[in-house]
Amino acid sequence: MTQVLDGAREQGGDLEFLNLFKSHKEFKGGKITAIVRDADDKRFLVFGENGGGRWMVTDDWFEKHKPERGGYLVLYRDGYISYSPAEAFEDGNNRVSMNDKELKTSYDIMALCASRGMTLAEVDNTMQHVHLRLQEQERVSRAAVELKSVEDFKS
Repeated sequence: MTQVLDGAREQGGDLEFLNLFKSHKEFKGGKITAIVRDADDKRFLVFGENGGGRWMVTDDWFEKHKPERGGYLVLYRDGYISYSPAEAFEDGNNRVSMNDKELKTSYDIMALCASRGMTLAEVDNTMQHVHLRLQEQERVSRAAVELKSVEDFKS
């Protein structure tokens, strides 16, 4: 942290008035194993984990984030897509289990929406619908378990 503050002081002055934060966001991330262009000159980030895959990025996004091989693509719940250098990502984040059905479903849908060029408003609307459906499914499951418990008690 001292190195960060020293570097910041060199750039813009004393930052002692800033508070220290620790992130607790959940997000999806993938380690970039290659950056390639296809025959149509479209740029893709390539990933080797979880069976591999690739993500097309616009030239504007690429110039803004300047991703490098070994760094991470980061997809937040609100649909924001970013890049993190390997050292910063690995020092500040731990992988979590994707057993949480709602979390996994949310990210799968967000990734699908983003890959189809949906606006953030469209993604948000889709996500709200999905969350309502998952909550309804959970209520139905709980009701079925309660009904089974009552039937077991009666017999």
